[in-house]
Amino acid sequence: MRDFGLSLRGRVKNFSLPENKSLIPLFEAVVNSLQAIAERQKTCDFLGEISILIDREDTLSEDIIGKIEDITIVDNGIGFDSDNFNSFMESDSAYKENIGGKGVGRFSWLKAFEKVEVDSTYNENGTFYRRAFEFSLFRQKRSGK
Repeated sequence: MRDFGLSLRGRVKNFSLPENKSLIPLFEAVVNSLQAIAERQKTCDFLGEISILIDREDTLSEDIIGKIEDITIVDNGIGFDSDNFNSFMESDSAYKENIGGKGVGRFSWLKAFEKVEVDSTYNENGTFYRRAFEFSLFRQKRSGK
């Protein structure tokens, strides 16, 4: 018997993101950073940091600001280790349900943005790895462990 499948394109199409809630994708990404920092703080004492950089087109006039071209979020949390990556690759994952996660935030990213690029360094069993991939409706590119 075939395993249950999921259409990423269909899941994003059916994901509701009203215009008046257009900042939800940014909120979801920042919450992920906060959770990653909290997870790392369970293993060592450090000051968590999150940086958010928003690039816009040039402002057209005093009344019209340029549209957002790119948002970059950087944190020093636990990283995209195997557990986090496997959860990311499973729609509606229950991995973070004990901290309020529903496993759907990444779909809001694709509802609002053409693509998301993830570049993460993480430690697994004493060895550091880098995982980088593009998340989009059009193609997924991966590198790393």
